[in-house]
Amino acid sequence: MTETVSTLFGPEMLADPYARYAQIRRPVTWNEQMGLWLVTRYEDVRCALGEPKLSSTMPSPAADSADRSSDLLADMYTFVKSSVVFTDPPDHTRLRRLVIAAFVPSVINELAGPIGAITNRMLDEHADSLDLAAHLAEPMPIAVLGQLLGVSLSETEGAQLKRWCDDFLLPFGRDINTLSSGSVLG
Repeated sequence: MTETVSTLFGPEMLADPYARYAQIRRPVTWNEQMGLWLVTRYEDVRCALGEPKLSSTMPSPAADSADRSSDLLADMYTFVKSSVVFTDPPDHTRLRRLVIAAFVPSVINELAGPIGAITNRMLDEHADSLDLAAHLAEPMPIAVLGQLLGVSLSETEGAQLKRWCDDFLLPFGRDINTLSSGSVLG
C-alpha cells in the first residue's frame, strides 16, 4: 500500500498520531509519491542504519504537476537534505566535524548541572499545578538550547524562539495541501 504525503503529514496524523503510526508500522514499503522507502519498524530501521550501501541522502519529492505538495515542499527539501542527518560521506563527515566538539562526553557532562537547575526552576515555578507538557516538555528544549549557545533566554524570548521553530516545522504537522508557498519557508 502506498502512502501519500498528505496522509503521512495531514490532519489525521495530528488528530490521532498513534493510530497513524500503527497503520504505517509494517514491513518496508515503497512510497511512490515521496520517492522513498518507508521504514517504520524498529528492527527494520536498525538494520537499514547499519547498512553502508543505503543512503541517508534525502531524495527530492517526485515531481507530479497534479500534486501541489511536491512543489510546495521542494524548497524545504533542498534545505533539509543539506543537514548532517540527511547526508552521506563526504558531506556528512564535513558537517559532523563542525558540530562534534559540542557533543563530546565532557561537554555533555558539564551540562548536567545547568540542565538540572533549569529543570528544578521550571518545576518550582509550577509547584502548585504542573502541566508536564506545557510547563516542562515544551520549554525545556529551548532553555537547553539557550544554555548550549551560552545565552539566557527570558520566558518571552524562549516562547518566541519556540514559535519560530514551530513555524519552520509547520509543513510536517499540517495537511500540506493547505499550505501556501510562503508557509513552507516563509
